[in-house]
Parts: sequence; structure tokens; C-alpha cells
Amino acid sequence: MSPHPLLDVDQVPDLEPRLRTVGEVFSVFRALGTQDSGCVSHGVRLPDGTRWCVKEATTGPARRSLDRAWAFHRAVRHPVIVPHLHRIAVRDGRTATVMPWRAGEYRPGPFVPAADRLPGSRRFMAPEEWRRGAVIDIRTTVYVLGRTARLLLDAGDDERAFLGTAAQLTVIERATRADPGERFGGARELAAAWRAASEPWASGP
Repeated sequence: MSPHPLLDVDQVPDLEPRLRTVGEVFSVFRALGTQDSGCVSHGVRLPDGTRWCVKEATTGPARRSLDRAWAFHRAVRHPVIVPHLHRIAVRDGRTATVMPWRAGEYRPGPFVPAADRLPGSRRFMAPEEWRRGAVIDIRTTVYVLGRTARLLLDAGDDERAFLGTAAQLTVIERATRADPGERFGGARELAAAWRAASEPWASGP
């Protein structure tokens, strides 16, 4: 069997030139300003038609964040989580993670869907994803993250046996409010609240 052009590569000197030699780079997303995570995400279509996302950490904090995400994906498997399948070492201490391209499409910023609803599981979709003309933005992502946390921390699919703390549930409830304006302002704000709620003393004696 021929080596996979992404999953069987352990290191490269420069990522983007390498990606362009193995397939079509159809998307490159670099966040700017306050949204800059220090990562660059590449959408790559291989000759066999499969599409992949290759996310490269370009700064020290971004690399550490990607390392934490890698450790998380080694420990957790769930149908709603896009799996991190492989890592590639890049020159100057950079690292990149390879994952399947989602069935939907990555967007670099807020957008308004043209359809009556977006594709996806109703258990994770925010109310605005069901409305034509609604703005889909970072607060929509906050909702999806909140729903993911809720279901991952439940003992069953009926959501009657939450395994987390009351403080964590309070964070989830804010993240999943129907009105986007009442949710956390972004993933970083949600993460900070979640960390605070997860401290040993947050749940009380």
C-alpha cells in the first residue's frame, strides 16, 4: 500500500509548500487581531478526492494549546468531535495536526446561511442555525461547545444523569441560552468560565 501523503508523514521543513505538492490547498485561514490563535488552518483536497484539515501552530502558546488538544483527543472519542488523527513536526519547533475536513465548510468569520437551516445534528445546533437569515458567528460555536460538554458529561442519551458539578452545569446553561447575546462572548471566555467552574473548590465541600 502506498504511503498516505498526510498520515504517513512525520516531519517537513515547511508545511504549506508540502501540502501544495500532495494536493490542492483550497482554503487557508489565518485569524487576525483579537481572534488570532497563533494557528493557521489549511484545507487540502487530495487526488483521491478526500478533504483534510491541517492545523499548524505557529507560536509557542499555540503549540501548547495544540498539544493539549492532541492529549484530549487521545483520551476522548465521541461522534460529534472531529478526531485529531496525526501530527507532523515542522521546522523551528512548529507542529501541525491532521484531521478530516468537516462535512460542512469552515468559515473565517460570521455568515448568514442561504438555506432554511444548516446541516447537522439537532442535539447540538443552536436556534439560529434553524433560521434563514440569522447570523452564524462565534456565539453559535459557544452553543455547540456547551451542548457537547453537556452530552459528554451525561451518563446516558436522555440527559437525566449529569456527571459534572453544579458550577459546570451553570456554565453550560449560559453557553446554550436561546438568545446569542446572553451566551459567552467567545470560546476563550467560555473556556475561562469552565476552568473556574472545574477547580476543586468550585463544587463546594
